[in-house]
Amino acid sequence: MKERLQKLIAAAGLCSRREAENRIAQGKVTVNGDLARLGDTADPETDEIRVEGRPLPAAPKRSTTVLLYKPRGVVTTMRDEKGRPTVAALLPPELGRLYPVGRLDQFSEGLLLMTNDGDLANRLAHPAGEVSKTYRLWVSGWRPEALALLRRPIVLDGYRIKPPELRLVWVHEAPDTRRREPGDGDHRSGIMDQGSGDVGTSTACPSLPASDEASGLRQSSPACRGGGPASRPVEGWLRRQSPSIGADERIGDGGTGPSTPLRSAQDDRSETRARNATACLEITIHEGRNRQIRRMAQAAGLTPTRLKRVAEGPLTLGGLKPGQWRELSEAELRKLRTEN
Repeated sequence: MKERLQKLIAAAGLCSRREAENRIAQGKVTVNGDLARLGDTADPETDEIRVEGRPLPAAPKRSTTVLLYKPRGVVTTMRDEKGRPTVAALLPPELGRLYPVGRLDQFSEGLLLMTNDGDLANRLAHPAGEVSKTYRLWVSGWRPEALALLRRPIVLDGYRIKPPELRLVWVHEAPDTRRREPGDGDHRSGIMDQGSGDVGTSTACPSLPASDEASGLRQSSPACRGGGPASRPVEGWLRRQSPSIGADERIGDGGTGPSTPLRSAQDDRSETRARNATACLEITIHEGRNRQIRRMAQAAGLTPTRLKRVAEGPLTLGGLKPGQWRELSEAELRKLRTEN
């Protein structure tokens, strides 16, 4: 039976349907020796379909979908010309060839689905599906007004994103390390939890690796301890390669204001503490724009220091550690296929 080429390619597990359309448009697909075009159909039983010169493999008799905890420093691709570690190397060969659904950038970690089910991959990756994705974001330079800025709709890639769902998990105000003068008062650091209720064990802030603690991102709240360690083999390399966040996309008030009044030493200390404050937020979005969470934080004047996807649709990381995976059950697959 004839079907559209992009659907046949996706069903064979080569890539998502959208990527199959790209390969057809780039002239990488032929049918019976003729260059294929978007909209063409074929019958895999009677037609010879080739992708990049290779015969289209038969569709797998059994679809497989796994939930992987992608570590930081690992790229979301099947092979990398720069020799960086890839998600393909984290799965055993007996699972067959599985492809990532969507992406997590190199410096992010957390839940990543991998499958050979082309229809499922297309549904989850397409923006129209609006499958919710929940992240834990660690930032420095925290200030209370950042919540309102994060909730404000902004334009990314010419598209006005929908306001995210936000929850502030914890705030850590850095201690004042300057010499205190008599009468300065008590400037000890503290933890302020503004979340809506206690943080459960399944979504508690994971403990930070040594590299994060060394950079000043410490967790003092008992509710935020526990969880698996980050991927240590790539920590040193990651610190050297992690891109800096510029200020060109930050949202400002604009215009000119009154001249700056004289500042006291106590004002300067308060500003320094605010600039060094760190926070952990839980953010749920329904789109999947390129580096969306990081760019939202940047537009709010915050510096992202760590980003972890903890849920996608009805699925959560659970007790998985970086680099670990598990196969989805039939019940979980049914929920994914009906997720709005």
